[in-house]
Amino acid sequence: GGQGFKTALMKTSLGQVTLFPVYLGSAFMLLKLMEGFGVKESYERVSKVFVPTYVAGSVFWPAANLFSESVTQSTSNNASRWWES
Repeated sequence: GGQGFKTALMKTSLGQVTLFPVYLGSAFMLLKLMEGFGVKESYERVSKVFVPTYVAGSVFWPAANLFSESVTQSTSNNASRWWES
């Protein structure tokens, strides 16, 4: 119902503004470091692509996460019961 959607919206919003930027920056930084770039050069390269990638991800991921949260929330009780048995 409405409460489930509201909860899914809150979780999605919170993740989008807290977890997604940290994940995105960390993933880009680690990839550049593994490619052999130094810390300063990696940071400079990540700085160039972070904002456009975050904006693009903000179009797709909230919708996908909202859908996922809505679906898993309605089935989580059944899954929890199955897992515990």
